[in-house]
Amino acid sequence: MTVVLFGSGWNPLSAVVADFFFQRGELGLVVLPGRAPRTSIGGTVHFLGMLLTAAERGFHLCLSKSNIKRRGRCLSLAEYLNQHSDIQRIRMKGATHTLQAVIEKSGLTGSMTDDLWIVCCVFPQKIPTDLGVSIPMINIHPGVLPENRGPNPYFWALAEGHDTAGITFHSMTAEMDRGEILYRACFPIPRPCSERDLEAITATKLADSLPEFWIDRKKFWKNRKPQSGGTYYPMPTAGHRRIYQRPWVFSAPRT
Repeated sequence: MTVVLFGSGWNPLSAVVADFFFQRGELGLVVLPGRAPRTSIGGTVHFLGMLLTAAERGFHLCLSKSNIKRRGRCLSLAEYLNQHSDIQRIRMKGATHTLQAVIEKSGLTGSMTDDLWIVCCVFPQKIPTDLGVSIPMINIHPGVLPENRGPNPYFWALAEGHDTAGITFHSMTAEMDRGEILYRACFPIPRPCSERDLEAITATKLADSLPEFWIDRKKFWKNRKPQSGGTYYPMPTAGHRRIYQRPWVFSAPRT
């Protein structure tokens, strides 16, 4: 069994997935984005909040690099990879880095016809499904599908007053978050709750649900169900945050 993980360097959920497969001895390769994604600033206050988040995760990365922090939960995939230098990793750069090329460069071509799985978790670039062989490709979406598709399910779950949030494992297709559903793990949203809080809760729930999903992954893959209905929510803008009174990642609802 070999897993190729597509993850985001500064995301805690990607770190959870990497740790799970590394501890099982199944993590063959980590693919990181080749460039920063283009996202809406979401207003000055939200932008400052994102800078604080980046500073916090960067500080923990520095602690890890200096060997001051050797244990405890990693706040990002970058921090986890720093603690495990033996994990093979590669950056996906430009259109020339097709999925086929990434796997070939990794040296995993011998596993192409064996038990190889592609797992994506909060990867900010579109992954081309260009393989000529049938390899399961799974995306881990930090929201409930099909009700909450899009790049920031945390914001919209809170802004729309959803009672529950969750994690959805689904097959990867050319359309974002539209693949067939394999498994969902839902949980109630506490009140008050910020996007930052919801991300942390989701990371914990992912650590709990991933083992259960992975044990029966082949059964879930065989019985995957197509999506119908639901809503695609865009990246929230500064206007969205003013309307819903949710200016930045550290904020709780104004009640």
